[in-house]
Amino acid sequence: MEPRVEHLGEQPSAGITRHVTLTTMGLLNERVPVLYGWLGERGIAPAGPLFYRYHEIADDGTMRVEAGVPVPAPVEGDGEVAPGVLPAGPYATAGHRGHPDTLFETEAALLSWTPPPGLAWSMTRANGTEHWTARLERFLTNPEDQPDPGEWEMEFAVLLTRS
Repeated sequence: MEPRVEHLGEQPSAGITRHVTLTTMGLLNERVPVLYGWLGERGIAPAGPLFYRYHEIADDGTMRVEAGVPVPAPVEGDGEVAPGVLPAGPYATAGHRGHPDTLFETEAALLSWTPPPGLAWSMTRANGTEHWTARLERFLTNPEDQPDPGEWEMEFAVLLTRS
């Protein structure tokens, strides 16, 4: 699928962040029920689908990743759940259908794409680490509604900045 640019508005969120690698990503996945439980205990209904936000990706394979959920209004953090905001702006997006393990192909295609003139990836690099403003995997299919991961729909979205 050809990447497209779409403007997304600012979105408050709640999330749990961990330092992980590809092989330890399951440690963050295990916290997703805790996040939804935290929201439920406070009577907060999600305002959108689960996302993974990649804040930092280091050359050594370590990443700082947030499992988050959009919420209707800003929240106060408590324990391991922290408030967040997905920034408004132009995002490069690409859709994906299939098992999450095959998302890397869609991600690679999007990141090899050249943004339109006047736009660039909203990312800095320092000391062997990429620092992304908003690099997201959004899970559009609820696994409880569709148990077959091969049928899941996801979207990869990366914030762009004016260059």
